[in-house]
Amino acid sequence: MDFLTNITLSLMPIVQDPFFKKGCYGFAIITMIILIFLTIRMVIKRRKEKEGRIISDRSSPGVTFISILFFISLSIGILADITEWNEPGKITVLDSGEVISTPKPYFSLGKKKTAVYDHTKEIKSTEVAESPEPVDMKFNDSGIAKTDYKFDLKLPEDPVKIIAIHEKFGSQEKLINEGAKPLIKEAIKIGAMLLSSEESSDMKEKKLAAFVNDQLKKGLYLIERGMILKDKDGNLIRKKHYFSEFKVRFEKFKLENFNKEDIVMKIEIEKEKITKELEKINLLKLKEIPFINDLEVLIEHKIMHEKSISKDQKELIISSLKSAKKMLLKLRERKPDSRDRRKNSDTL
Repeated sequence: MDFLTNITLSLMPIVQDPFFKKGCYGFAIITMIILIFLTIRMVIKRRKEKEGRIISDRSSPGVTFISILFFISLSIGILADITEWNEPGKITVLDSGEVISTPKPYFSLGKKKTAVYDHTKEIKSTEVAESPEPVDMKFNDSGIAKTDYKFDLKLPEDPVKIIAIHEKFGSQEKLINEGAKPLIKEAIKIGAMLLSSEESSDMKEKKLAAFVNDQLKKGLYLIERGMILKDKDGNLIRKKHYFSEFKVRFEKFKLENFNKEDIVMKIEIEKEKITKELEKINLLKLKEIPFINDLEVLIEHKIMHEKSISKDQKELIISSLKSAKKMLLKLRERKPDSRDRRKNSDTL
């Protein structure tokens, strides 16, 4: 940013202040009154001069100076009235179709400002006029959770894209509430279908955020009959979201207040107990801890015959396993196709 631009940006709030404009016009009126008074005084004085005497012009410099002040103040007032400023980080759309995306002044005479957009804006799902509602989601085993979120919405530099966005939404508020938020809610709900209640709380949150970011960048996962579709090579099939054509970017997406229902949290607790016991005996690393059904097979064929594991440890593992299995069965009884969804998730 050059020196002249810095000065312009510094003066911007002053020049745009309504009191500044009123002050310029007010000063112009005062100087005009003074100018009229001095002119009348000068005319009267000259009439009183006797014929043949040198006419004194003492008041001329004063008249000239006041005249200059009058025209300067009037010009500044008019210029401030017909000039608007585009602030740093803002995108101004005019009714003429002109888009101004850099911080600079522009003549507003005959032009109407139809909308102003933030080039980059931080959005929080909880920042709405009405009472905010968290996004409801369901895991592939029918476990239920809710979450809030936040993200940065970044608009493109291309004026053509800005006009297209403005024609579709009309304002940044509608762009966010009718465009960005519904899209993110859909991405969260779809991403949750790839998660299981058995996964740890941290793992759920990390995976879900990754799934949402992936969809916002490359397209939403395609769903049919409650299942996420894959091609013959096992890759997720996608559908492009309408924001991709506008080149709008979602950045710094993050989940907030990620809450699960009680039964899901209890399953996590039981799974954590098993994990801790297996870590104590160095039987498995944390990343290698399998799902409950796999753990049952592991316990039957290995843990029960492992001499380094005490009787108390075995009983704790078996007790936690039975408790987790019982709660998982309750979840799967909620919906007939939950096992199919589970299978879909396990193949990822």
